Amino acid sequence: MTSFLNYLKEVFIESLPEDAFFKNLREKAWVQCSLPDKTHEAFQYVPLRELYVKSYPRSVIFSDEAMIASYIYPECQKSYLVFINGHYHPLLSKVPEGVVVDSLPDSLLSYGHFLKQRLSKILTEETDPFALLNMALHASGAFIYFPPKFTLSTPIEIINLFTGPSFPRFQLFLGAQAEIHLISKSVSLTELPFWSSSLMDISIEEGASFHHVDKIDMPSENWHFQAVRASLKADSRYHSISFTKGAKSIRQDYKVALLGENASADLQGLSLLSGSHQAHTHVLMQHLAPHCHSMQSFKNVLYDNSQSSFQGQIYVDQKAQKTQAYQINNNLVLGAGAIANSKPNLRIFADDVKASHGSTVGQLDPQALFYLRTRGFTEAEAKEFLVMGFCKELVDQIPYASVRELCK
Repeated sequence: MTSFLNYLKEVFIESLPEDAFFKNLREKAWVQCSLPDKTHEAFQYVPLRELYVKSYPRSVIFSDEAMIASYIYPECQKSYLVFINGHYHPLLSKVPEGVVVDSLPDSLLSYGHFLKQRLSKILTEETDPFALLNMALHASGAFIYFPPKFTLSTPIEIINLFTGPSFPRFQLFLGAQAEIHLISKSVSLTELPFWSSSLMDISIEEGASFHHVDKIDMPSENWHFQAVRASLKADSRYHSISFTKGAKSIRQDYKVALLGENASADLQGLSLLSGSHQAHTHVLMQHLAPHCHSMQSFKNVLYDNSQSSFQGQIYVDQKAQKTQAYQINNNLVLGAGAIANSKPNLRIFADDVKASHGSTVGQLDPQALFYLRTRGFTEAEAKEFLVMGFCKELVDQIPYASVRELCK
C-alpha cells in the first residue's frame, strides 16, 4: 500500500493546481486517508490487494471531439455537460440557460462562502478512504448550480469520460423547489486497464426534487470507485437508479442524510455481471429528522464467476420519530462460481418507526422454467425471459427509453 500511495503522490499531487484553499483541503484529506484492506468491514469483499500491486498508465490526451456525439442520449441533445478525466469542457457542452457550471476553483469567486462551508464539512465527516483520495487528488472538479424553482423540460446529462486514472468531482446545488432530472454516464475511452475514483455531492434545498439515472460502463480490467453524498432539507426528494455490468471491481458508496422533516430518498440499483466481473454497493441512509421516508432496493444478476456484495445500513436518530425506512437486496445467482454477499442492517434509536430490511439469494425457479418450456420456449429463451422479469421492476422505473434499452 505504501508503494501505491507513493505512486499517487508522484503522478497526481505534484501536478495539481496551487489554489490556497484547495491546497489546504487536499493536504488535510491526504493526511486523513488511510487505504483499506480486507480487515476493513466495508471493503472485505473488494479484492484490494490486486489494485495495490499493479501499476497504471497515465491518462492520455483526448483528441477525438467528434466522438462526443455518440455519448449523448436522444433526450439530452440540448443539455449535456462533458467531462474528460474530471476536467469540465465548456466548448464541448451545451448548458441550459439559467444553470451555472464552472470549475471548483473558479466557482469560489461567486459561491465561495457556500462552497468552502460545504467542502470543509464534507472533509470533517468523510470516512471512506477513496472519497478522501478524491478530495486530495481531483484536478479541477465542477460546481453545478440550479437556482430556486428551476425546472427543465428535458433531462440534463453528465458525460464522464476517462482516458486513464482520474478523480472527477461534482458539487451539485439545487435551490428551493427546483426539480432536476439528470442522467450521468461514466465511460472509458481506452481498453488499457486503469483505476478511477469519482464523487458526486448533492445539496438539495427545501422542496426541491432530484431524479438521477446513472450508468457505469467500464472495461473488464478497470477499477472504479464511485461515492455519492446527498443532504436533503425539509420536503425535498431524491430518487436515484444506477446500472452497471461491472468490471474488475466497481464499488458504489452512498451516504444520504435526511436533515429536514418530510424528506424522502429512494435508492435503486441493478448489476448484470458476467465473467469475473465484480460490483459492490455500500449504503448509509441517515434519518436525522422526523417524518422522513427512505427506500433502498438493489438487485444483482450473477453469471459465470462474477461476484457482488451489498452492505446497507439504515440509521434512525433518536429525534427521527415517525420514520419509514425500508431496505431490500435481491440476488439471482446463475453461475456455478458466482458469489453474492449481502449484509442489510438497521440501527434504530427512535421508538415510533416503521422499518424493515432483508435479502434474498436464489436461482431460477425450475417450475417456472418447466412451464415456459412447455409453452414452446427453448431453455435459453426461458432463462432469458425469467431474468428479464427479475430486472423489470427496476428497469421500468427508468423514464428514458434510450437508457432503458441499454440496461436490458
